[in-house]
Amino acid sequence: MPRFFYIQILFFFCTFFFSGVIFAQNQVEITADQQIGSSDKVRFVGHFRFHDGSIFGKADSAIQYPLQHLIDLYGNVLIRQDTLSVEAPFIHYDMNTRIARADKGVKFSDRDANITSRWATYDLNFQRADFHEFVRATQEKTVLTSNDLSYFRSTQTSIAKGNVFVKSDSGTLKADEVTNAKTVGETIARGNVEARNDSLIIISQYLFDSKPLGLLTASGNVQAYSIQNNTIQFGDTLARFSKLGYSIVPKNPLLFIIDSSLKRDTATGIAIAVYDTLRIKSLVMEVFQGDSAHFIATDSVKLFRANFSAIGGKLYYSQRDSMMRIYGNNKQNMWYDSTEIDGDSIVTYQKGKKLDHVIAFGHAFATDPYKDSTVKGRVNQLSSQKMTLFIVKDTVRTLIAVDNALSIYFITSDDKPSGFNRSSGDSLRIDFENNSPKRVAVLSGTEGEFWPERYVKDRGAAFRLGNYERHIELRPKKEDLILSWTPKEFVK
Repeated sequence: MPRFFYIQILFFFCTFFFSGVIFAQNQVEITADQQIGSSDKVRFVGHFRFHDGSIFGKADSAIQYPLQHLIDLYGNVLIRQDTLSVEAPFIHYDMNTRIARADKGVKFSDRDANITSRWATYDLNFQRADFHEFVRATQEKTVLTSNDLSYFRSTQTSIAKGNVFVKSDSGTLKADEVTNAKTVGETIARGNVEARNDSLIIISQYLFDSKPLGLLTASGNVQAYSIQNNTIQFGDTLARFSKLGYSIVPKNPLLFIIDSSLKRDTATGIAIAVYDTLRIKSLVMEVFQGDSAHFIATDSVKLFRANFSAIGGKLYYSQRDSMMRIYGNNKQNMWYDSTEIDGDSIVTYQKGKKLDHVIAFGHAFATDPYKDSTVKGRVNQLSSQKMTLFIVKDTVRTLIAVDNALSIYFITSDDKPSGFNRSSGDSLRIDFENNSPKRVAVLSGTEGEFWPERYVKDRGAAFRLGNYERHIELRPKKEDLILSWTPKEFVK
């Protein structure tokens, strides 16, 4: 996470000068080309200068109002103390309120810190500086811009408001308001927050960053986009613990894993980016970084992709290994096109960002409706202790069942329903064509029977394995995995 921080504003604003230097002229050296005035108004004209110890000031002219305890400095005003300097075309100081105002383009600097604005005030009583309009603060390679900026010198706390933008080597931060407490190393951003670096973009309504704790929290319509992993994490709240390499979204999490590929338009020959997004929803989501980086979704897990979806109790996902494991419920359910697979746990593997094969462990059961509009209720079925589904170019090709395999497979002859085969064995293999079962082969321990069509007819729904399960009503839909709020668009 980028280290967002503010410039330490060392701003004395001529404390000694304005709190009595001019009004006790016997304590300060003042020179000018000409001094004109009376007891209520004194004008210093031409090359106005003053010295008071380490404090030096100059202006083209100055007007003092002794009775009102006011003084105005005009033209090329410069006040300097050691490394600190204040420059402005005009400065007004009211000794009654002990508030000074610099106007018409103000520049403050100390060592490598520089602040400019259209006008600024300083309250000597509370040691508070306020900069207004076109504020720009720089220190080394960090630049801050905003509409307004307040600085509390006693606590070294700054508050920037209005179109706040901070840029540094470590990243950028945008917000309506940003508060930085330098002494404790904490930053708070509020309203339309966007924080980014080379690997991460966070959008929220509130952000808290503590460097000593290594903690960053964001809340309010959170979007966290991982540039490296091409994922977007949504949620009400996000907490990142940099020292632990751990993040958690404890409320209303939703994850998008974005897969993009190029497809060439056959008419124009132009390559077009096509996006396929896997959506994951659960009650809690966690991310563990490091050598064994992985992602965990816990409780009421739902997944949805264009032709793939699943539900389960818990999900473990290693993007580095392209492996996803669903477990935790009595049964996990997965759908690919019209095929449904259930099991005690389900593991998926990707190859080239595409689903390559799926393995169901423990009481695995697969079903696929028989596709013929002239008959109803026929479902191809397969059960075993372990089942592997192979997918090539987004098309189901082979399903292998191992250990106590049983199947019911409805067949077609001359494009007409022709009954079904019932088979059992240690291992079975089903080959698919156009995502529909085409052939069943018993690999070992053969036992089977064939039922002609005259025994089936309209009774297809009566032919079921003893442990038949199919739960199409549980299959997640895209609308089940959407946000209750509209995400903010951003440039990657």
